[in-house]
Amino acid sequence: MKPIIIVLFVGQVLFGQQPKSVEQEAHGGQCNNIVAQGSVTLNCTGLNEAEAKLLLSLSRRILDEIKSQNHIDVAALYARLDQCASLASEAHSSALEARNAVLDVQKYSYVATLTFNGSPYPPGSDIAQTTPISVSIEGTWRKLSTGGFRPVCAQPALDKNRVAISKFPDYPFTYYSLAYCLEKESDPSWRSYAERAAEIFEKTTTISGHQGSHDELLAYLRQLLASK
Repeated sequence: MKPIIIVLFVGQVLFGQQPKSVEQEAHGGQCNNIVAQGSVTLNCTGLNEAEAKLLLSLSRRILDEIKSQNHIDVAALYARLDQCASLASEAHSSALEARNAVLDVQKYSYVATLTFNGSPYPPGSDIAQTTPISVSIEGTWRKLSTGGFRPVCAQPALDKNRVAISKFPDYPFTYYSLAYCLEKESDPSWRSYAERAAEIFEKTTTISGHQGSHDELLAYLRQLLASK
């Protein structure tokens, strides 16, 4: 973004000199003999946070020098300057939020395509595709008689999930599996795994083309965490 310097004319200079501005002040211009006349309008459009802080600092220096003249409402101008800085800070925060959203898509777009078995295709699909994640967690899920799937809670499966977490920390289903099993055993550590799984699912479910199982387990975890 091209820096924008908002020029603040605070009045006319005596003895026929030209008005000074914030831009001039930024380059060492002197504010001697400046007398404010009438009102001053500040246009905050396009300011970033650094520019707003510069404007705020330099303008206050100018206003402090003319405060004794009492030709303008200095308090109102200070309030307007603070508003400019606040608007710039909000814009900066919004930019950071947008940047983080882009980073989340980059970070979680791959795992968003995977389901509970570490593959884009659940067991029993016409297409089978293995991934490093699916290999690492093989045998950690079981098929129910009703046709659904649940985590295997035997110790070897739990150990596999912990190893997989160390290798693939952004994959949410391993955290979910541990949360599911440890909660059934009344192990208090289940909550930290559930919170981490939900945190990742919150991000993957915002990515276009994510697996539907992410939505289902996020809803389950939200309910579980809220109830206990």
